[in-house]
Amino acid sequence: MLAMWEGSSAGGDLQEGGDRTIFAQVLDRATGKALSQKVTVDKSVVGNRYQALKPFPDGSVAYLSKGSTGTSVKVVRFFGC
Repeated sequence: MLAMWEGSSAGGDLQEGGDRTIFAQVLDRATGKALSQKVTVDKSVVGNRYQALKPFPDGSVAYLSKGSTGTSVKVVRFFGC
């Protein structure tokens, strides 16, 4: 199971911006025990409070983020080993 969350040194209601960092970690789905180290997602990927991961038949999942222009997106895709 893939867990994904955001952290920030800023308090209060988080706005989109550089103070937010996205993390991901593989967990055992039965026990919740960590199976991997926590990884930091590149800062160019902007999170939001309603994160949704899209599953694919090969077992990978993807997360969409706004892009650097008004007509682009960034995709982070996580693949199993």
